[in-house]
Order: sequence, then structure tokens, then C-alpha cells
Amino acid sequence: MLKKKISAFTFGETAYRMGEQIIQKGIKGVSVIGFMHPKEIEDARCVCTTDDETFRKAFQKRLGNKTLSFRFVTFLRTIFRIKKSPKPIILIAGLGGNYGSKFVVEAARMAREAGCEPITAILQLPFTFEGIVRKERANTALEGVRRYVTDVIVFDHAELAKQHQSMALGEYFNLIEQRTLEAVEKIVIQ
Repeated sequence: MLKKKISAFTFGETAYRMGEQIIQKGIKGVSVIGFMHPKEIEDARCVCTTDDETFRKAFQKRLGNKTLSFRFVTFLRTIFRIKKSPKPIILIAGLGGNYGSKFVVEAARMAREAGCEPITAILQLPFTFEGIVRKERANTALEGVRRYVTDVIVFDHAELAKQHQSMALGEYFNLIEQRTLEAVEKIVIQ
């Protein structure tokens, strides 16, 4: 079965780890570009990991020592412009924190404006114990993402934790990682 060429973009620490899992598993047809905040400050430098040397060189060449927000926007605009058709995109983010919630909406908007199609978002909503502020931030980001993407896959930790109460936290996260990888593989072979 022929597999598509897809770019998967990850935003935030949780999603960044998922990008590493996609690379380690060796899912064919997927290039992973991961963004993570190395520090919890707005002007922190962006960390980018990718299995695609073209993206790595574009990132290093174009972005220098600019602030995270500028680097992120500049880099994604560049990538979306140089992508060849067809342009399927997967956006992976944990919502509720500042990084994933902020940048995944912007990435979805830019991908839509660049004509990427289809755009699938795989998103994680926070646990109940993470508080109302994170839940509200996540819901706002989810609404924003839905405006620009073709499909949304949501893992709501508050709801899923109720269904898997007897599961240890490490096992629970392994389950979510497995489901995310399965979703990516399904997108690739569709």
C-alpha cells in the first residue's frame, strides 16, 4: 500500500515526546518537526528536532538567534511555502499549557492559509487536577484549532482517567502514546 508524505508538527513537551516516538517507531512517509519550550519564559529559544535534514537545515539557516515566537512563525511559514503537493499535515499538541495551546492554533491557521490539505490535529486536554485555568486555556485553543483543520482527534485526560482509574500513570501515558501512534499510522495509510 502506498503511503503519503506527511509532515507532523509537534508543539510542547508532551507532543515533542510523541514526535520522538514517531521517529523511533520509523513510521514511513512521515517527517517530524518538533518544537518545545526549553524554559518557561516567553523569549526562550526554540528547540527543533526532526528526522528530515532539509527541515533541519532550513531551521538553522533561517532562524538564527531570534525569539521563540518570531522563529516559530518564520519557520512554519517557510516550511508551508516549500512543501510540495499534496500537503497533508498532522499537528500534535498537549493543550492547557502556554506553549502548545498558543502555537498549535497559529500553526493550524498558517497551514490552512498555505493550502495544506488535509490538516489533522491530534490534541490532548488536561487532567482535572491541572486546574480550571489550564482547562479553559485548552478549550479556547481547541475551538481555535477546529476553525482551521479538517479533522481533530482529542484525548481528554480528565475523561480518559475516569475510564482507566486502576491504571498506573505510566501505563496510562503508554496507552495514550500508543493510541496517538496508531492515529498517525492510520492517517498515513488512508
